Amino acid sequence: MPDPLAFTIPQAMSTAGVRKTSLYAAIKRGDLRAKKSGRRTLILRADLHAWLVLRADLHAWLEQLPALELQRQPRLETAKPARSEATS
Repeated sequence: MPDPLAFTIPQAMSTAGVRKTSLYAAIKRGDLRAKKSGRRTLILRADLHAWLVLRADLHAWLEQLPALELQRQPRLETAKPARSEATS
């Protein structure tokens, strides 16, 4: 059987191994193109492949970032203004 040119959302989930929310979020952000065909949302094979490559490259890049050590800065004691007591 030849490879399909486009996938429905459930087919794209199965093929890419991602959750439905990930696909819809990528579509909403504009990272993944999708077209409506009647009631179905279709994703072209080439678009799904490009999105997966971009996603894999991003994950690889993020893994290469050095871990940031956030050190707590000591709190500076601030002088409190003197209270002025009103005398009557």
